[in-house]
Amino acid sequence: MIDDITSLFDLNVYTDKGVYAGKVADIQIDASERRISMLALSNYNKELFTIDSRTILVPYRIVTAAKDIVIIKHQPIELWGSGRTSGGSNSIDEPAEGQ
Repeated sequence: MIDDITSLFDLNVYTDKGVYAGKVADIQIDASERRISMLALSNYNKELFTIDSRTILVPYRIVTAAKDIVIIKHQPIELWGSGRTSGGSNSIDEPAEGQ
């Protein structure tokens, strides 16, 4: 899927339904398994992810393609906030607060 991990930084992330999800700000690596485990997204779509944080972490297992952009599955997923969070469970299909 990718040749070099650093090529993922600053790539735009979209769901497989064409919805903008965010921009890759950082990568979490599982050192024991020598693989990418999470992508940290900044400038994320607040209508798609209902979590209050500077960045969000999405599991790399939902990435379906990565080259010029990153494509993730548009499905309910468990998210983690990195920084300020308001708590609660969130999924990619939940409507934004107030909608």
